[in-house]
Amino acid sequence: MSKELEQAELLFKQFKHKEAYPLFEKLADAGEARAMYFMGIYSRLYLGVGHFDQEKSYNWFKKGMEAGDVLCAISYGYLLPKEKRDAFMKEWLPKAEKLAEAGDVFALDDTADCYFYGIGTKADEEKGLANIDKAAEAGVDCAKFQSYKAGTIVSKNSPAYWDTSKEPTKTQYELFLKHDSFGEAEYRELCNYTHEKGMDFTSTPFDYASADYLDDMVDFFKISSSDLSNIPFIRHIGSKGKAVYISVGAAYLSEVDIAIRTLKEAGCKDIVIFHCVLSYPTDPKDANLKIIETLKKTFPNVRIGFSDHVAPDETMMTLAVAYMLGAEVIEKHFTLDKTLPGNDHYHAGDPEDFKKAIANFEWIDKVLGSEEKTVLDCEVISRREARRSLVLTRDMKAGDVIKTEDLMPKRPGTGISPEYAEIVVGRKIVKDLEEDTILTWDMI
Repeated sequence: MSKELEQAELLFKQFKHKEAYPLFEKLADAGEARAMYFMGIYSRLYLGVGHFDQEKSYNWFKKGMEAGDVLCAISYGYLLPKEKRDAFMKEWLPKAEKLAEAGDVFALDDTADCYFYGIGTKADEEKGLANIDKAAEAGVDCAKFQSYKAGTIVSKNSPAYWDTSKEPTKTQYELFLKHDSFGEAEYRELCNYTHEKGMDFTSTPFDYASADYLDDMVDFFKISSSDLSNIPFIRHIGSKGKAVYISVGAAYLSEVDIAIRTLKEAGCKDIVIFHCVLSYPTDPKDANLKIIETLKKTFPNVRIGFSDHVAPDETMMTLAVAYMLGAEVIEKHFTLDKTLPGNDHYHAGDPEDFKKAIANFEWIDKVLGSEEKTVLDCEVISRREARRSLVLTRDMKAGDVIKTEDLMPKRPGTGISPEYAEIVVGRKIVKDLEEDTILTWDMI
């Protein structure tokens, strides 16, 4: 690897895309295949430089593949129709694996993504468990997946409703078809591994069959916003005797009420309502976090959470605000690399984002403290030294009667408090005292 390419990759890892982009462009134009991989990424994802151009991205990956770059081949294969993609990936994935084993982080991310979604493999989720490992290391409490088959979730003619400048797949069916390779056996492996890591496991079912085979795996059920009006399905899940977490994006409050009533009537006793905005990614101005307070007031007997689709900022402020407003459960998409292609990566949080968010929650808990207003241990000395006492303004002899003008409230607060000034005035001094003496009860 040339020093210039090495420098460009380092800048990319540091998210310094305005500096990295011209270096990659220069190297790609000069025929550097690895640089073509990054130019393909810049044409596929908007990272503050370049322009989204799906055809250009496809051509960069194809050109790089023809020049022998493995990652270009993996990215090119990812864009192929399913019937061609798996056979293509079986040829190229072993090559990417070798790069990953040699320490190439970009190859590691690309192969993990393929394994995670069962692309070009026999749904080899074992290697995709890197996602679970990293989530556990970040302090995440639960790993949540999705269980569906394209043919049972969506019509082949359903249009995309996401940002197609980030995920260019034109129909929902095509997108779901890319990622529906897992079945009961694969989810059981994920479940067992997640539990081994000390986390809860769940997966959102999108059909009755998935809900039924997940029943003995999940610690709780999650229902998608898309099924909020699917009352028979909600009733079916609610009757299983487990906690149900339900997202309520793109809904009226009356629809939420019907869904919650349905769950309760089905016997569900533990419910979490997720405020959610069904827009990918959600513009911060549309996050509408005050809905958390609305839901808490409207449904006082259930827990309220937040399912977040806002792209992470440097401080993970969106989740911090949601937590402060009372969100008891936080859900967010998880990725190892936000630059990867796909409908979720660009608005997901990576391990570092989750660590920041968790640190924020811990800090908020720490600074919020207790609702009880009392004197804290850390305030005892300050209270004593900063409060005021009644102090003499002149020398006084034993037997002198104290007048108002003989007293001035001064620090520290080790003597008689000014709140008792009216009681002190009119009393006699019992021994000779000098000016600036802090009065105590034994002196009068």
